[in-house]
Amino acid sequence: MLLERLGQLPETPTRLALQMIRETLRRLRRERHDERMRLLQAEIRAAEASGDRETLLQALALVEQLKRRYPEFYPAPSPYFPDTRTNTFGT
Repeated sequence: MLLERLGQLPETPTRLALQMIRETLRRLRRERHDERMRLLQAEIRAAEASGDRETLLQALALVEQLKRRYPEFYPAPSPYFPDTRTNTFGT
């Protein structure tokens, strides 16, 4: 996907090209984060099934680290529609 988008760059204005690159990189980081979370969840299930407490605790600690990074992937706040991140939500 990234290479496909990069192939489109010469035809697009510089500003749009940079926006496309940023969005593609953000999407790749999100996909990597989600894949790491899926792998850790599988590791947690396996550790629970085998009774491996040490591996379970290590995997849970890594999940907590990944959860702290998750807000990086939130979309930008909308200037038109409030959401739970907006201080004026519900007013």
